[in-house]
Amino acid sequence: MAAGWSATLAIAAMVGGLFPIIGACGDSAQRDSVPPPATAPSVSAAGQPGAQPQGSLRGQVVRPPGRDPRSGIVAANVPVSGDPIVVRDGAGDTVASAVTGQDGSFQVRLAPGGYLVVESICKVSRQVSIRRGAISSVTLTIPNVC
Repeated sequence: MAAGWSATLAIAAMVGGLFPIIGACGDSAQRDSVPPPATAPSVSAAGQPGAQPQGSLRGQVVRPPGRDPRSGIVAANVPVSGDPIVVRDGAGDTVASAVTGQDGSFQVRLAPGGYLVVESICKVSRQVSIRRGAISSVTLTIPNVC
């Protein structure tokens, strides 16, 4: 008989514990009276507490007019596909990388700040500045002899 009472009390405790939850869902006065947390940590898109919101860098790698050894055509600003790109912070550490697409373009997301964008084969580079929530652009023109 004692085992039966234990089971009954356990079930009653579980059901009793559910009633406040069910009541809170249907009772707007009770739901609205719950205070919000005092402070919420800022969370970036990456999900790291305290991290800064990011901006975007869009770029393109091109060759100047002339014969492009990879495509065999003569044109102005020939897009260069398949080139590796690295982005370095002020300390020289690589913080992002990409490979150019068929149209020579690439895109990376970065925290606000100053960076050096480097095309890795010919070592052409440019300084860029990233602002929170903004899209920055850069064009890297590599030499035909590279």
